[in-house]
Amino acid sequence: MYDRLLMMLALMLVCAAAHAGGNLLHNGGFEEPLAADGSIPGWTANKALQQQSLTLDDHAYTGDKAVCILSTVPTDGNSVLSQDVAIEPGADYQLNLAATRDSFVYGTLFRVSLLKDGEAAGRQDISFRSNNTWRPLTLAFNSGEADTARVELQTPNRGDWRITVGRRLWVDDVTLVKIDHERNITIPGDGATAAADVDVTEPGTYHLWARVNCAEPTRFTIAVGDDEPRVFRAYTTGTEYWLRPVIPELVIAEGRQRIAVQAFDDGARIEEVVMTIDPFWQPEGYQPFMTPEEALAAQRERGFDPIERGSVQLTLTGADDLPAGRRGVSQGLPFPRGTVAEPVNLRAADGRPVQADVLNRWADGSVKWALVSTFAEPGETITLEYGSAIPAPADNPAFSVERERGGVSVDTGALRFSVPAQGPALIEGLTDGERAVESIVGVVNDSFLTSGEREVEVEQAGPVRTAIRIAGPHVNEAGEKLMDYVVRIFAYAGESHLRVEHSFVQHDDIISVDLDSLVLRMETPVQSAVLEGTEVATAAGEATLTASLASEGSS
Repeated sequence: MYDRLLMMLALMLVCAAAHAGGNLLHNGGFEEPLAADGSIPGWTANKALQQQSLTLDDHAYTGDKAVCILSTVPTDGNSVLSQDVAIEPGADYQLNLAATRDSFVYGTLFRVSLLKDGEAAGRQDISFRSNNTWRPLTLAFNSGEADTARVELQTPNRGDWRITVGRRLWVDDVTLVKIDHERNITIPGDGATAAADVDVTEPGTYHLWARVNCAEPTRFTIAVGDDEPRVFRAYTTGTEYWLRPVIPELVIAEGRQRIAVQAFDDGARIEEVVMTIDPFWQPEGYQPFMTPEEALAAQRERGFDPIERGSVQLTLTGADDLPAGRRGVSQGLPFPRGTVAEPVNLRAADGRPVQADVLNRWADGSVKWALVSTFAEPGETITLEYGSAIPAPADNPAFSVERERGGVSVDTGALRFSVPAQGPALIEGLTDGERAVESIVGVVNDSFLTSGEREVEVEQAGPVRTAIRIAGPHVNEAGEKLMDYVVRIFAYAGESHLRVEHSFVQHDDIISVDLDSLVLRMETPVQSAVLEGTEVATAAGEATLTASLASEGSS
C-alpha cells in the first residue's frame, strides 16, 4: 500500500512538472535523457522516423539539449515526432517552438491535429523553410469540438524531388498552452511613453494593442529587454482608438522583462498598451478592422476643414536658355493634409491665369499634389494664393477644347489643331493663321505608323493648358505591329507652339526589339518650318523631325 502511494505521488509530481508554466506537453524542452530503447520520453516516432537518426543534440535554442532528426533513408512519408495531449473543447491554445535546419528543405512543417473521440476534427500547420538560424514559431488555434491535440514535428525524407537525405532538423522549446486572457500584459501610458518591468509567465509570440491619440500619422517603437527596438507606424488619426500593428515574431521570454513603447511624433499620446499571446483577442471599444477600401471611404466620409487662405511662392529657375518673355510652365505643388479641397481654388497675386489639376489625394480626400500651370519668364517669382475663400479661376474664352466625332479640336487663341479618332495622323489641320501643317504622323523604323485602333483622351482642358493623350499601336502596311505607343500633346493658351511626348509601351512577351528611328513626318505646303527652335528647310509638301532613341532597362 505504501509503495503504491509513493508511485501515485511520483506520477503526480511528473504530471505537475510536465504542466509547469502552463505547458501541456511533456519534455517539450528535450532535457530528459533518451530512454533505454532510444526513444524520447513523452514523444512518439512514426515508422518513417524510426528509419532515421533521432538524437538529442547540444545545438540547443535554450537549455542543454534539442531534438535532432537526421534523414538517412529515403521514405515516401514524412518523419513525424508527435505527442497527444488532452484539451478542452471550445478553448484557445497556442503552440510555440523554435527550429533550425542545416540547409534549406521544402516540406518541413509543424502541425496540430485536432481529434474528437479519436477521429480527425481539424488541423493547423506552420510551414518552415529557415536554415542555419534558430527561428521562433507560434501557432494559435481554437479547439472547436476536439478533446485531443496531437502536436507533430514533421520533416521529409524524399530523395527524388528535393535532396533531403543527409539534412538535419533541430527543434527545441516546444510548448502547448491554453491561452489565458487574464494573463495579458497591460502597461499604462504616460504621455508619449508606456514602459514597465513585467514578470512574464507565458513565454511566446505576443501581439500588441495600443490605445493612442494621434493628430497625424505617427511613428512608434517597441523594445523588449535588450533587443533592438522594432518600428511601427499609425496612419489613422483620431483620439482614444486602438492601434493593432503587425510586428512579426515579437517573442517575449519567460521571466522579468523590460517592455517599452515610445511615440516619436509631436502630439501623439499612448494611453495604454496590452500584450497578448492570443492573435484573436480584441479589447473593449476597439474599432473593427476594415479593408483598405472601407478605411478610405470612412476617412473621406468624416471629411476635413479646408483652410480659407494660404499662399506659396514659386520661382522659375533653370530656364536661362529659353527666349525672353513669359511662356507656359507647369509644376507639381504639394499641400498639407486636410487643407485644400477639390477643385483647387488657386490664383496668382498679380492676376495672371493659373490652372490647378489634382494629381493625388490624402486619405481624407484633401488634395495632396496638384499640377499648377501658369505663365512665367526665367527668374521670375510668382505668389500663388489658395484656399476656400479664393474665387474659382475664370474660364478663358479664347482657349477652347472640344470633342468631336471621337476626336478633339483645340484652339489656343494663337494656334488651332485637331486630333483625329482614327487614321495614321496624330495631328491634323495645325495652323497659326499664317502657316499650316496638314498632318503629323509618327513613323518608327521608316515603316511602322501611328495607325490602327486608338484611344483619344483629354486629360486637361484649360484654362491655361490642355493635355491630350493618344494610345494605340505602331503598325506597318501589312498590318504587323511593332509596339504600342502613348503620345501626349500639350498646348498653352495664347501660345503658337506644341509639346509632343512619345512613349513606347511593350505588352508582348518578346526578348528584344530593334528601334532605329522615330520620325514625326509632317505634310506641309510651306518651304520651311521651325522645329524645337531651329529653322529647318523642307521640300514642298513634307518635313520630318527625327529623334535619337535611348533606352533604359534592367535585368
